[in-house]
Amino acid sequence: MQHVALGPQNWLLNLACKERRRVKVYLVSGVGLAGSIDSFDNFVVLPNTTRGMHAIYKHAIASVQFDDPG
Repeated sequence: MQHVALGPQNWLLNLACKERRRVKVYLVSGVGLAGSIDSFDNFVVLPNTTRGMHAIYKHAIASVQFDDPG
């Protein structure tokens, strides 16, 4: 399985990014953002929302879920 080699976190972010799937990103502060993931690396996720592009440190993210049935 490919997602085992990537790790579940990067597998999900890669799938969301590659397929331009809409996601909801919930921060540990309780704030939720809906949009698509434009890019990510080991430390930062770049979601693109109706309010623009954000740079969010991964340690500030509580959860990510797909917003569409996909």
